[in-house]
Amino acid sequence: MRANVPLKDLPENLRDDEEVVLNALIHGTSDTLKDASTRLRGMEKIVLAAVEKHGAALEHASEELRRNKKIVLIAVHNYGYARKYISSKELQDDPEILIASETSINNIEEFSNRILNKLGIF
Repeated sequence: MRANVPLKDLPENLRDDEEVVLNALIHGTSDTLKDASTRLRGMEKIVLAAVEKHGAALEHASEELRRNKKIVLIAVHNYGYARKYISSKELQDDPEILIASETSINNIEEFSNRILNKLGIF
């Protein structure tokens, strides 16, 4: 199978295949996870692979995994705004999650770009 075929264009049985989905996540976007089977969107290994690459993929994880602190921390570290996809109010307000969200990679890059723009460097 070609690696560049979007997951959404594959038959249902392949969207439930761990190896196929993991490969698609490597080459895909944050929306790739939504095209995986419900079973795989509830599998920690699959969701971890998705949020490690694209924190926003948390949106498409099962509700249970959107309450998993390990997964949530990785997601918000990579994409601070992923905090809005957390399905537990307790985790949304968790100090460790809040800090990870505020110091996320995307927030730091955005802040750096604003500083460079103000200095006339960028």
